[in-house]
Amino acid sequence: MIYVRLLAAEEKKELTAMKRKEVGRVSQRAQMILLSAKYWTVPRIAALLEVSPATVRFWLRKFEKEGPKGLYDEDRSGRPHKAFAPRGL
Repeated sequence: MIYVRLLAAEEKKELTAMKRKEVGRVSQRAQMILLSAKYWTVPRIAALLEVSPATVRFWLRKFEKEGPKGLYDEDRSGRPHKAFAPRGL
């Protein structure tokens, strides 16, 4: 089984804040790390959050390498998606 390392107090505090304050995927990623730190298995976390086990493993490894900052989306090149608007307006 794969689990994250023992979290430092500051990391746990930061992840808890991220889980509560961040939007969408970043909040979910922080929750993945916190659950793994409580020895939840990858399949159990994946089932709870309705993501694939590969997704959970990816974010656990990314956290191990980069810490909490690694859970944020990286900048992407290109123009952002436009909001859909009705035609003719």
